[in-house]
Amino acid sequence: QRRLSMGVQTFDEAALVRMGRQGFGDRRDIAKVMAKAHRAGMTVSGDFLINLPSQPRAQMLTDVREAAALGFDQICVYHLVLVEGQGTPWADDPAMMAALPSGEEACAHWLAVREALLRAQRSEDTPVRRACTLALAEDSAAQTPAAAPPALSLWRAARRAAPAPCHR
Repeated sequence: QRRLSMGVQTFDEAALVRMGRQGFGDRRDIAKVMAKAHRAGMTVSGDFLINLPSQPRAQMLTDVREAAALGFDQICVYHLVLVEGQGTPWADDPAMMAALPSGEEACAHWLAVREALLRAQRSEDTPVRRACTLALAEDSAAQTPAAAPPALSLWRAARRAAPAPCHR
């Protein structure tokens, strides 16, 4: 099976502008590309970021619902990892770093998004074949050991309670 993977990141236009990704297309463009790929017999995967600076949980959940409604066959959600001194424009911006959620907030967002993905996967209206929640605290722990233990322990407890549907 051939697959098209689209790095959508978010449907929030203001966030896309902050990321410098406004030229990659909007919902309408994504829907057209997806329809063409489906007609060609391809599956379509959408990659989304959560825990962007100042991103409310409601927007993260909206992204998941809109992705499912558009008809992605697979929706993968990645936790944004920014580390001071990483050498990227966002990591070098103190305001962006200050706007990141705490480890506990990031974990709570991840759990809420994971539940929304599972609901989308079970839905008869917008079935998603495969839902992924990836790279939360393990990546953060490797890069920011001092801040990691509370988030990592919460994340591990959450995974024990409800293992993520897919991991890479």
